[in-house]
Parts: sequence; C-alpha cells; structure tokens
Amino acid sequence: MSVFAGTPSAITDTTTRVGWTVGGGMEAMLWARGEYRYADIGTWSPTDARLSPGVGSTFAVTDAIRIRTQTATAGVGYKF
Repeated sequence: MSVFAGTPSAITDTTTRVGWTVGGGMEAMLWARGEYRYADIGTWSPTDARLSPGVGSTFAVTDAIRIRTQTATAGVGYKF
C-alpha cells in the first residue's frame, strides 16, 4: 500500500497574470469573416503543501505551467 493512498483532494490556486496577445482578422461585406488570436501569459510556478495520509507529514509540490492560447473564429454574415 502506498503512503499516498487515500481520498483525492482538490487544490485551488488563484493568480493574476500579465502577458501579451497578437491577432488579426478579415471580413468581407457580403459573406464571411475570420479571426485568429495568440496569447502568451508566461509560466506560472505555484507551490502547494500536501498531506501524506497514513504518515501524517506534509510535503511541497511545485508545478511549472506554461499558459498559451490560440483562438480561431469564423463566421458567415450579410448586411441589410
């Protein structure tokens, strides 16, 4: 049996990140439009304390999360 066995837990971390974004789009008056956006928020490294069930001691877990998004949208439209 592992010393880490037990009920899973959820950890919530909150932070405000500052990054950059770039994008572009096109639109035709009578038929279609499209847009693309890339955002890079950087790397976030939260450290959380975890409890080892069965042992009763705590240990620290540090993650490195790189936050990037890519969004593409497309649409069809017309002007009255």
